[in-house]
Amino acid sequence: MHLNSNLDHIRLNGEKLETYPNSLWTNKKLQWLDLGNNRLTHFADEIFDLSDLQQLYLHENQITTVPSEISNLGSLEILDLSYNRISALPASLSTLKKLKYLYISHNQLSLQESEETFPSHLEYLNLANNFIGFLPDVFFDLQALVELRLYNNQLKELPGSIYSLASLKELHLANNRFFALTEALGRLEQLTYLDLRNNRLHSLPVSIGNLANLFFLDLRGNQLKELPESMATLKQLKKLDLRWNPIKYLPSWLEQLKDNGCLIHL
Repeated sequence: MHLNSNLDHIRLNGEKLETYPNSLWTNKKLQWLDLGNNRLTHFADEIFDLSDLQQLYLHENQITTVPSEISNLGSLEILDLSYNRISALPASLSTLKKLKYLYISHNQLSLQESEETFPSHLEYLNLANNFIGFLPDVFFDLQALVELRLYNNQLKELPGSIYSLASLKELHLANNRFFALTEALGRLEQLTYLDLRNNRLHSLPVSIGNLANLFFLDLRGNQLKELPESMATLKQLKKLDLRWNPIKYLPSWLEQLKDNGCLIHL
């Protein structure tokens, strides 16, 4: 396969590649490389010489490990490793100071190792569809994080550092094993989207009423029997889904939310 050595963008998505074409490495100034949806099983050593690379897409392959040399890609802003067979992340990943978008969904991560950390300037982190039953307390430094996707895992609780994410606007926690959330939830004051469907929640913290910017709240498929009255203060709420909960009675303040333009599913 011959590729133009002057290209700074290369897309070889869905080409059924089992090996990396040698012609990929002729341009050391490559900025954008898409090798998604192939049959690659590892990172080529030559990738780590691409110091100008800003976007790397290796999703939908058969990769099992991320080498520590990933730290060589200091210009990287987007890294997509979703739909692979990765079970652990190297500590060196945290040195990628320009990385803003990290996709690692649909892998085999458990995140049991405490040394696993994330780059401090991340704005988007997708860890959905893994085997995560425990989250190490490594989120304190992610003060730029806007969206966190953790759905379809095995989580029973969140680490305290999650509640320190001052910029977080979207938190996706569907299809886990949460029985409760702490009152610290109310500290996520920028949150606009909260998905808690299909968990085992028996109650909600009163502090949920502090989420003044909340626009979307999905509580489907839990074990809620009642709702905290503090939810009546959620003036920005436009969608509230309460289906498939054993709620004993519907509070009168739901009508106030409706009057404010909130669509409620019961």
